[in-house]
Amino acid sequence: MPTLNLFTNIPVDTATCSDILKDVTKAVAKIMGKPESYVMILL
Repeated sequence: MPTLNLFTNIPVDTATCSDILKDVTKAVAKIMGKPESYVMILL
């Protein structure tokens, strides 16, 4: 399973984290031509 580790030096609240994960998952899945369930994003 493709995995993207995303690191940041600023605090991210739970709601923002959820939005980021959804958006990045969609983008990576689209780039790879795979379903979103095939992508793992770690923040």
